[in-house]
Amino acid sequence: MESPEPKPRRRPRFSLLSLLSLTALVALSITTAMLWRDVGPLRAEVQRLRREAGVLTVSDPDLVHAIGVETYVTNAWKWRLWVPANRRVALHVSVSGVPNPHVFYPSNGSPYKTMPEPAGRLELDAQNAEGAEIEVTLAAERKLDGTVRWLLHDERGVTIHLPVPPEADKWLVDRASGSSGGGRVGIHVKELPDTPLVLLHKRVYYQRDQIPPPNASETGDGVIAWIEAIP
Repeated sequence: MESPEPKPRRRPRFSLLSLLSLTALVALSITTAMLWRDVGPLRAEVQRLRREAGVLTVSDPDLVHAIGVETYVTNAWKWRLWVPANRRVALHVSVSGVPNPHVFYPSNGSPYKTMPEPAGRLELDAQNAEGAEIEVTLAAERKLDGTVRWLLHDERGVTIHLPVPPEADKWLVDRASGSSGGGRVGIHVKELPDTPLVLLHKRVYYQRDQIPPPNASETGDGVIAWIEAIP
């Protein structure tokens, strides 16, 4: 008895539509990869421009965020702050007894030295379950009698007048010969209450030979602003 002839093997067949779809898919994958490679530097550039414009980017809504905003006004500083949901923090400001920045900040992971006694503070809280972005301004203003007053206020209309001890405004009235420090740039993120988040630290000097002078005291005139958690 003769065995049946084997059936011919079927070769896979592709329709023209299938080939076109596969070609389009490969081309789309290559295009996406090239665009992703080109967009990477642009994304970094956008982040840089956002920082320069003072746009606050919140990377973790559970942490306090802060970014400085250009005011184009002498002795005036502005910040945009992110306060996490159901958290209370305070912006403290001291306008006398300002520490020397060169000996104040920690090294090798050691904790901050004791913060100076604040002249005033502005309490900030999200007051909702989602967190809030709050804009705060600190400015020194010359009054009609020639003296200077410090004002700390936020976009909600809350204003704090900071008392200035005698002679502590000398650098604003008579001008100092130099200064060190200033407002911090970029976005700063902090897990409070481990250490304060310092936003501004400006120390002034009255000697012209060297800034800072070699015999500068640990504290002096200037202004320092920082954020701390409210228990």
